[in-house]
Amino acid sequence: MLWFSCLLVAYLFFLLFLLIGYRYGVAKRKKDRKKDISIELNDITVVIPFRNEKENLECFTKSNQKIKN
Repeated sequence: MLWFSCLLVAYLFFLLFLLIGYRYGVAKRKKDRKKDISIELNDITVVIPFRNEKENLECFTKSNQKIKN
């Protein structure tokens, strides 16, 4: 009868271990979902290819500075 009691206690510890692991996993998954995944406009770079880039680059940067200000 002692072996059955030991087996029952071991089984209960196993179930407790599974329950704690499950709760930890659910809490961790909820924490990951709450992270804000957003990109600010300052983090974006737009590259616009155009002809005669070398000659027009100065004009292009000046117009970008006007728009930025």
